[in-house]
Amino acid sequence: AGPTITVVDPASLVSQIQVSASSLSVCEGGDNITLTATPEGGTFSGDFLTGSDFVTADATAGAHTLSYTVAIDVCEVTKDIEVVVHAIPTVTFGEVESLCIDDAIYTLSTGLPVGGVYSGEVVTNGTIHPETAGLGLYTVTYTYSENGCEASAVQEIEVDECLNVGILDANLFSVYPNPASGNFNIDVKSSDLVEFTMLTLDGKTVINKTALKSGINSITAGNLPLGMYIVQIQSGNNMQILKITLN
Repeated sequence: AGPTITVVDPASLVSQIQVSASSLSVCEGGDNITLTATPEGGTFSGDFLTGSDFVTADATAGAHTLSYTVAIDVCEVTKDIEVVVHAIPTVTFGEVESLCIDDAIYTLSTGLPVGGVYSGEVVTNGTIHPETAGLGLYTVTYTYSENGCEASAVQEIEVDECLNVGILDANLFSVYPNPASGNFNIDVKSSDLVEFTMLTLDGKTVINKTALKSGINSITAGNLPLGMYIVQIQSGNNMQILKITLN
């Protein structure tokens, strides 16, 4: 009798191959995926592979089939494994107009896609309480996660004083002389409460809010450095702002 010839179907040998990966899914730009397989001695093939490492930084988002081929008996047998690269979500954070210090609690809502998380030193459960935050410019971050992949966007949100004042009738007072040598006068022609504040051009208060009487009020400013200043005169919710020069 002649020799016995055994025909082996390579597909029946696939179960003898074990292929594993350090991770089956990863975010774009994440850590490389390292492949291992038994029996040893075979080769890996597929897109974005360097040796046994799947290079995530080079890979496009989506599913990728990687193969391991090894000789078993007289056959070359191949087993596949699929890894998935998830896209980093595109996140935007729309502009938020300045909040007024006396506004009600503001709910943040301009981050997209919907479903992310707002964070920052003045953010509580996705809201800002302007009065609690206080005046200032605050950095707020919106973070969104999808398939374990995270991205963020940032906005600067201002809490402003937002003084709701009208214009005080200029006929109700006069400031003279201007320029002034040290002292000057404010002549008030109203029986209503009128208050006066003096500031530097960069907003620093040099004379705190002072009540003025009806008639001529002498303002002592001789101790201030020479230069230009801002004078605020307010009655109720109405205000006039002008400049005065000390020389």
